[in-house]
Amino acid sequence: MPPFGSSFVTGGSSTVPTYGRRRNRGGSQQFADIRFLEHARSLRDFVEDFEGVVPSYTLTMPLYDGTADANKQLQAVNSRATLMAPRAGILQEVSYVAEDALVQDATNILTFTLTNKLGTGLGSTAMLAAVDGNTTKTTTGFAIVANRPQALVVSATAAALRVSAGDDLVGLASPVSLANTIDLPSYLIKIATLPSRWNPRTQHTAGLPLVGPVVGTANGEAICALSSTNEVMGAFADWGDQVAIPSSGQTLFWARVKFGTYGANETAIVGLTSAWNATLASMTQRCAFRLSGDMVLKAETDDGTTDSGLISTGLTVVAGTYYLLRIDMSDTGNVTFWVDERPLAVLSAPAFTTSSALLQPMFGVQKASGTGVPDLTVDYLRVLHARA
Repeated sequence: MPPFGSSFVTGGSSTVPTYGRRRNRGGSQQFADIRFLEHARSLRDFVEDFEGVVPSYTLTMPLYDGTADANKQLQAVNSRATLMAPRAGILQEVSYVAEDALVQDATNILTFTLTNKLGTGLGSTAMLAAVDGNTTKTTTGFAIVANRPQALVVSATAAALRVSAGDDLVGLASPVSLANTIDLPSYLIKIATLPSRWNPRTQHTAGLPLVGPVVGTANGEAICALSSTNEVMGAFADWGDQVAIPSSGQTLFWARVKFGTYGANETAIVGLTSAWNATLASMTQRCAFRLSGDMVLKAETDDGTTDSGLISTGLTVVAGTYYLLRIDMSDTGNVTFWVDERPLAVLSAPAFTTSSALLQPMFGVQKASGTGVPDLTVDYLRVLHARA
């Protein structure tokens, strides 16, 4: 008998309490909760709910004048800052702070901009709104108070706030005959991101993919989304190739997700994989749900020896509708794919049982070309397996 017990594997309608875990998930997850308590030393239970405080990081961008290359704002010379984003996310806040004050004026003003030049240095996405609130103009702008951060107005275009690791962010303060110079001016930027255990990955040249939290939503969510730029583009989250889940650990995987609209050359993946490869079919091991070219949900396994290819589950998903996906690797030699507690596919993957391969959770979207904007939203994700 599997160490979890047969009822754990097959699910059911037990009323076993969830012992303080996430809101009632029902069926197999209730059994998982009680089995974990019974076998806590021999099992590992990972749950990601994307709830609570939204993780973020704040960076300082000192502004340097273009004449003496000093951290100073001259009266009639632009000052500039540049920063390479270390991690994907969503720009939340930008503030300006300096050691000296500056009064407001009708014409002799300072204007602030922030541009995402992407990893190529050729981008031109304005991340601050083109409004008087980003100037020191009389009445409609703001006065600079020494050593007090002043919030700037970010763009109202949501896609303009997307940041990928390696993007070149350029800040510019443009003066018109200021009343005085300003010492030690800086931008402070705050970027929302996924919890630290997750590694957000993007692929893009000119587009604006998104991997980040859905801020201010019920229950907490993470999203991967692509922009309309016609190019190879991807947005994924995984454990940064810190694979830790044994393929032979009789693993159970759950994810509550909703898909956007998918067409030709567009794909989604939710499941367990070995180390990352931009060509998804080239990842050595895979055990995942997929969308590929349409809205028919597919399953696939590759145990390093046998590649199932993409196998239809027979379910056409509806965009914007949540589904509870489950992958059950506890049956020796087989993997069962469940949707909303219904088994829809059983694939043979015997090498998973005897292999020493390690896996990681992964979810994301990708397109080879086209102007489509597919997305994938994850409400929660859970992995339960025997310790190796």
